[in-house]
Amino acid sequence: MLLAARHGDWTILVEPLDGVATTRIERLSMQGQAFTLRWTTNLATTVGYAAHGTLIALFDPMDLEAVTPASGREWLRRLPVPPAQWRQDWYAAALTLAETLSEVRLDRAWWARRHLKIALHPNPPTTGLPR
Repeated sequence: MLLAARHGDWTILVEPLDGVATTRIERLSMQGQAFTLRWTTNLATTVGYAAHGTLIALFDPMDLEAVTPASGREWLRRLPVPPAQWRQDWYAAALTLAETLSEVRLDRAWWARRHLKIALHPNPPTTGLPR
C-alpha cells in the first residue's frame, strides 16, 4: 500500500511495508530531489537523498561514516542535524531533515488529510482514498 500527497514540487510517498524507494531514489529525483527513510522491524535503517538523478547520500543514521558515496559525508556535515541528534533519535532527526529539505510539515494535520492510496501488491494496482 502506498499513500501519496503532492506539495508543490514534492510528492510525499508513504510505503508501510517493503518500501522500495531506496532502490529507486536516483530515478525519483530525475527532475528534482528525493528523500527516503526506510526501516525494518529489527531497525535496519536507511536514509537517502538524491538530486537530479544523482545519489548524494545513502546511510545508516547509526553509522554516518559509512555513507555512500563517500562524498556524502560533506553533505551530512552541512546539515542542520548534528551527528549526536542522529544517535539520540534517528527517527526524529530523519523527519526533521525531510521537513527541512521539502518544507512540508508531516504533522498530525498532514496525516489527517485525505491521501491517494495505491495498492502495489499482491493484487493489481488500484487507487482510492483511505477512510
